[in-house]
Amino acid sequence: MDSCHLSEQNLSGRLNLFVYGTLKRGFSGHEQFCKGVLSIKKATVYGRLYEHRSGFPVLYVPETSILAEGTEDYLADLAKQKNLLSKGSVWFGLREDDLLKNNWQIIQGELLTFDDPPSRLLLIDDYEGFRPASHCLFKRVLVPVNVEKVSLAAWLYIGGSICRDNLVWLKEGCWPTQSSS
Repeated sequence: MDSCHLSEQNLSGRLNLFVYGTLKRGFSGHEQFCKGVLSIKKATVYGRLYEHRSGFPVLYVPETSILAEGTEDYLADLAKQKNLLSKGSVWFGLREDDLLKNNWQIIQGELLTFDDPPSRLLLIDDYEGFRPASHCLFKRVLVPVNVEKVSLAAWLYIGGSICRDNLVWLKEGCWPTQSSS
C-alpha cells in the first residue's frame, strides 16, 4: 500500500470542494475528475467571477474571506478544513455594505463532497495547475461557502498570480453565461 492510501484510511474527514466552472456537473472536468463524489449541493460564495479569453472561468474572493491557503501538505490542509467544520457555521468576515461597496457578488456553484481527500486534492490540484511553491494559474484556498442556509468551510480554486490578464467580468456571477454557452 502506498502512503497516500494509508493516510486516507486514517483520515476520518471528507473533502468539501466548491466548484464554479469546468468541475460542475455537465462539464468535461466533472466527468473526468469527480467520479465517486458523495454529494453535490447548490452553493454560493462571495467573490468576483471572470471569464478568461480562452473561455474558462476565473474567480477572485475577498482577502478577508480566505481562512487558509492550500499547501503541498494535504493532510495538514484537510485538518484545517476539519477543524473549522467541527466548529459549525463559519463567519464570513464581511459586512453586506462592504460587499456592495467593493462590487463583490454572490457566485453560483456547487459544493462537492468526497471521501478520498488526499488523492482527490492531488488529482484536482494538478488539473487546476496549482503549485504552492511557484507562480501558478490557480491557487487553492479555504473559504466559507453558503449551502442550505449554513456557511461551511470548503476549498476552492481562485485565480493565481499568472491569471490576471485577459479577463472579462461576469456580472451575473455564474459561468457559463448565456453569451458564452
